[in-house]
Amino acid sequence: RTVTVAAVDVAPTADLSCDTEAVARIGSHAARVATEVLQRHGARVERSLGDELVGFFGFPAAHEDDPLRAVRAVLDVRTAVHSLDVDPGPIDGVRLGSRAGVETGDIVVAGPGAALRDVVMGPVVSAARRLEHAAANDEILIGTSTQRLVRGAVIVKPVDGGAGAPAKAWRVLESIARTSAISRAKEAPMIG
Repeated sequence: RTVTVAAVDVAPTADLSCDTEAVARIGSHAARVATEVLQRHGARVERSLGDELVGFFGFPAAHEDDPLRAVRAVLDVRTAVHSLDVDPGPIDGVRLGSRAGVETGDIVVAGPGAALRDVVMGPVVSAARRLEHAAANDEILIGTSTQRLVRGAVIVKPVDGGAGAPAKAWRVLESIARTSAISRAKEAPMIG
């Protein structure tokens, strides 16, 4: 089954002098907000280690614009997390941010009844997580398959394949409003 996977990290950065429990509460709140944003865009969300979330677009229900939904969702997550950071509630020395990796590909879904993390396998999950780990704070990286599917609807910039960065990745700069995920060639000749 073809899905788009968004790996998102919303872990807060904090000074060593900060209260660990308070930082954990802030991180949990940011993860809840990010989960709500991803779900609003149609993702099935699983929480991985710490504050890392994995959103599956196209499983169990598929849409033709799942890659674009995923990219727009992580852009909205970044905005939502930033709004939490400017809220006067956070502790001094704690900064909230997010980073994300998005890739599209095939997964194998095993039998029903088990947790999603136990039944979903495929290199696309690992690819999205590698992109997320290579992303800087507040950066969104997408892979080759996703870039090809959102072309024309998202403004991207190629990432220099330096140390730690995947060979082919694109940094998402912004989404173009009111564009379709499926590009339509309007200059194709009409016959008949």
